[in-house]
Amino acid sequence: MKINRGFIAIPQNILNGILVGDFSKREVLLLLFVIRLSYGCQSYCAEFYLKDLQIIGISKSHAGKLVKKLLHESWLLRGFEAYQYKINEEKILQL
Repeated sequence: MKINRGFIAIPQNILNGILVGDFSKREVLLLLFVIRLSYGCQSYCAEFYLKDLQIIGISKSHAGKLVKKLLHESWLLRGFEAYQYKINEEKILQL
C-alpha cells in the first residue's frame, strides 16, 4: 500500500488499542509522539530526550515520571540506547 506524502501508516490495531485503553491525556500524547518518531520516520525506535517532550506540552519535570510509568507498565520498551523508545505492540494489541 502506498501512503501519500504527509501521512503516517499506523497499524489500525495499535491506534484502536490507544483509543480504548485507559490512558491519561499525557500518556496518549507520549504514545502518539513515540509513534510519530518511529513509524512516521520509518524507524525501529523513536529517539528523543525527556526535554524534547516539551514540544507536546509535557514539561521536563513530568516527562521523567511519565516515561518511567509507561516503561514500568510495559506500554513502552527501551531501544538499544537510553534515549530510544518503542511501543510495546504486543501489550497494546491485548486491549
